[in-house]
Amino acid sequence: MSAITSVKIRMYRQGFGDCFLLRFFQGEEQAFTMLIDCGLKKNDSRPEVPLKEVVEDIKKLVMRKEGRKQVPYLDVLVATHEHYDHVSAFHPTLSLFDEFVIDEIWMGWTENPRDKEARQINAYLRMGLATLTSAVKALKKKTKEEKKSGFYKLLEDGEQVLQFREAFELALEDLMDFNGNLEAKKTSTSGIRYHPLEDLSIDTMQAFDHIKTGIGGKKARLRYFEPGDIVDALGELTGVRVFVLGPPRSSMLNKDAPSGGAKKEVYLGFEDPSLVGYMKGVLHQDNWDVEDGSPFSEVKTTSLADAKKDPWFQRTYFHSTERWRTVDSDWMDAAGTLALQVDGCINNSSLVLAIQLVDSERVLLFPGDAQVGSWLSWQDLAWEDLTTRDLLAQTILYKVAHHASHNGTLKALGLELMTHPDLVAFIPEKEKQYQGIPYSPLVNALRERTNGRVIFSADSNYKPEDLLKGARPTGLSVKRWKEFIGCLEVDTMYVEYKVEL
Repeated sequence: MSAITSVKIRMYRQGFGDCFLLRFFQGEEQAFTMLIDCGLKKNDSRPEVPLKEVVEDIKKLVMRKEGRKQVPYLDVLVATHEHYDHVSAFHPTLSLFDEFVIDEIWMGWTENPRDKEARQINAYLRMGLATLTSAVKALKKKTKEEKKSGFYKLLEDGEQVLQFREAFELALEDLMDFNGNLEAKKTSTSGIRYHPLEDLSIDTMQAFDHIKTGIGGKKARLRYFEPGDIVDALGELTGVRVFVLGPPRSSMLNKDAPSGGAKKEVYLGFEDPSLVGYMKGVLHQDNWDVEDGSPFSEVKTTSLADAKKDPWFQRTYFHSTERWRTVDSDWMDAAGTLALQVDGCINNSSLVLAIQLVDSERVLLFPGDAQVGSWLSWQDLAWEDLTTRDLLAQTILYKVAHHASHNGTLKALGLELMTHPDLVAFIPEKEKQYQGIPYSPLVNALRERTNGRVIFSADSNYKPEDLLKGARPTGLSVKRWKEFIGCLEVDTMYVEYKVEL
């Protein structure tokens, strides 16, 4: 057994997405390697840092002799959650990790196929994604038809209504981009069922399936973690403990926004028949393994085609003078609520790791894309010798959750508990990808809390090269600033920070 002496954390700069390589050293010898996610947002790229070259760089750093040859070897691959910007590099069509030997793959309990609750949650998520794919296409088609027919000219402020409509549909597409291509028509290898006439975004599912069954020479040990679990040592390397904080096993899994009072928060419609009914209505099917809680055994409906033939409807709803009052597709706007709920639930399913360097008690915090509900759930965790508050107080490197969005970092129960004077923040993010990301008030708070040691990966407005060239922050002594700069390496492809024990 050997004790850790230092850790190098490399954040890659491929664009909007997470890819972190952690290398643990015993003296000069690299004793353990851990890769946390590797992905890139759909339709995003940085030509100077192709994803393929990122993986090639990882290969060079993790080569190990196996038998008579050298192979790229990862002791642990962490797949935090099922979003494309975290796992796209593992898609089977790219074959980027086919040569790797991987000892263990870590995921949250929400991915465990033997867990009944996880299966139920994933059934809702799959149904939600299928619904959103269909809803987005239907809404866009309807808007295009109404625009062509002059419908919006009949409305007061019609041009503004059209702008809002198109912005809404674009926002839905942005959220769906986290799951890959909207036009995919294949089925997942995990056997996800959906209506054959509906398109479903499955790129992310295929990438996740490949992590579970395809990479690592199919010899990797799959481990699913619960909140409160501890890993006491990394292989033969002592002096490291890994505390698992999330995903929560509670209704907090679906809480993605701050709220006051007794706001009801549930698992993606477990107790919300309106959303499940909406999903079934969009998909025109009843073969999903979910319960909608409806009190009615049968619902009578009239098809649009039949209604158009009815004399009463012809005189009223379909009369040319009443056209501006039609609401044919208004019910589809519930896609906005559903999209936020699906997205929040997936983000809160992130595997959250607090990696403690035991001798110094310092912590490296990697929360994936955890949002409000996950953060709140950690407050109840405690171990024999410490609590989550202790871990946050000792955090010296914080991988900022959810790309520095407004709901990815708690204030009083999050950042304000990170009081260590050596705190550094890493933000994997690229400009102009999502409105409000990065969230400026959070960036300002991070700068204040870290004394200016906030490092972005790919945002041209916050270049780490400029950080090195800039003046020393007023909150740091000359000695501590030099120590920070001495531990930081900035390259076109990556930013690496070294933590000495």
